Amino acid sequence: MPDLPVSYATGTVTLGAGSTTVTGSGTSWIAAGLEAGDMFWAAGLSVRIASVNSATSLTLAFPWPGAALSGANYEVRFTPDATRVLSAAREVLSALTNGNLSSLAGLTTSANKLAYYTGAGTAALATLSAFARTLLDDADQAAMRVTLGLVPTGSATDTTAGRLVRTGDYGLGGAISLGAADNLDALLVSGFYYNGSAANTPGNNYPSYAAGALQVIFRAAHNVVQTYTTFGGTTASTASMRQYVRSRGTDGWTAWDEVLMRDNILGPVSQSAGVPTGAIIERGSNANGEYVRFADGTQICVSATLTVDVTTAAGAIYSTSDVQTTTLPATFVATTGMVVSVCSANTENAWGAGRPLNTSSVSWRAWRTSAVTGQQFRLLTIGRWF
Repeated sequence: MPDLPVSYATGTVTLGAGSTTVTGSGTSWIAAGLEAGDMFWAAGLSVRIASVNSATSLTLAFPWPGAALSGANYEVRFTPDATRVLSAAREVLSALTNGNLSSLAGLTTSANKLAYYTGAGTAALATLSAFARTLLDDADQAAMRVTLGLVPTGSATDTTAGRLVRTGDYGLGGAISLGAADNLDALLVSGFYYNGSAANTPGNNYPSYAAGALQVIFRAAHNVVQTYTTFGGTTASTASMRQYVRSRGTDGWTAWDEVLMRDNILGPVSQSAGVPTGAIIERGSNANGEYVRFADGTQICVSATLTVDVTTAAGAIYSTSDVQTTTLPATFVATTGMVVSVCSANTENAWGAGRPLNTSSVSWRAWRTSAVTGQQFRLLTIGRWF
């Protein structure tokens, strides 16, 4: 039986001073059976081998204490197996006496338990359920989310129960843009939306031909509320923000109703087929006086101050010499229902009477208990503007 080799010295080596990396030339360290624990010798010095990396690469356990070597002769002396076994046994004995293994040995194990260290030389058991083990064997985060049932939504309006909501879903963190193909009658998913162009509104059941923001609150197919707010501005030309609301019941959508706001309480009133479409109250003035119009059609006109002479004797009292005609500050829709009141502006001893002459003027006359020149009157006329 041939003797087993005790060393290996084929080829040459290169090694820097203070380095742990040995590079071989013409060496076959793997095939020769070199292992960690064997001794590397060169130039009369030796260092234990930490690892054999390849046929031409070794790593020393400690930095090389000698001068740098280049193309130098060397020798690796094999460590006997008995020595290796003895070294391994020492390491096991050291581990057994450092408290780590003894702390594990002191645990009372049972099903679905996992041992873990709570500190140096101390250990405990934690519950590891069957479900937890199905999570631990997942390859990545995506697989873990599936195991946990944490599936994200498939779109910004996905209403599948149990899905994870992402930033941007239902307009959260950023409203959903609406285009020319989006009809508000079909938009039943709760969320925040915006229409960036008035050109998208025709045929899509918007309350106004204007860009704006939409909020949808959905409870059921017959319990939906939509609120649409047009985009306004800070200048006179863009200060036209309006808000509308409607709901959907078992018989479909209601008509849009405009929400009262500061800008549509006071402003120009208007109507379409008898239905108010503008502000609630309109107030104006001109050289003929002041007027107030209400959204229900009521109109009140107060004339400018009128100065006349009340000097014509009429029995025991005095009157104006003839009937006066005054143009109103605003036109009424018809004389029917118009009421004219003549009010003294500076005394209780004067009075008058009047009637509508047409929709834009009235005729009137005044009296006093004593004659006076320069008596002041104002006319109050009430009627309808539509």
